[in-house]
Amino acid sequence: MCAFAVICSIVLVWPYKTCVIDGVDTTGKDCSDLKRIFGFNNICVNWDYQPSVQLTGLVYPIFEYSLLLYILLDYFQIQNDMLNGIFPADKAKLMKTMFWIKVTDDPITIGGLTIDPVVAHTMGFWGLQWGLVLIAFENVLYLTYRKQGMWSFSNETTIKLAYAYLVGLAAATAFKFIWSASIFASETGTPVFPNSVA
Repeated sequence: MCAFAVICSIVLVWPYKTCVIDGVDTTGKDCSDLKRIFGFNNICVNWDYQPSVQLTGLVYPIFEYSLLLYILLDYFQIQNDMLNGIFPADKAKLMKTMFWIKVTDDPITIGGLTIDPVVAHTMGFWGLQWGLVLIAFENVLYLTYRKQGMWSFSNETTIKLAYAYLVGLAAATAFKFIWSASIFASETGTPVFPNSVA
């Protein structure tokens, strides 16, 4: 999907996107709103402008529906494990709540794709990040109750590495949330952390 968006942008958007920076006529990615507001571009800049946004919008649902299908199948696997006595029944309510949060959170990223304001776009990014953290949490919980080793690691090592990954992911996601929110909270558009750190 990203490769498709990049190709669409290279061919259909950037040769025609012009602006004036410091009195100099400029063409290309330097003219994006993300570059103006954040000081740099990210991968999303490739599907932020017409006609790339419409063309990528045709392909993006494949990613979204695949993610929703994964969430649904993951939930069914946990339900099956609970019925077979493998998954602790006392955690079933937590899993059901997380399932509904992920299912209702995920479509927010679809809406964020076609909305023009940078704040709305960032909200879609937050929704996707939050959903992916919940999926990672659920996967780590699955490894924990199944006592399942991965690759050549023992069960205990796998679980320790999984929790270390989860803590690192949560910290990185919190950093991204704080950093991007600070841009909009600040009157000058200056993030809490300098762009070189982020």
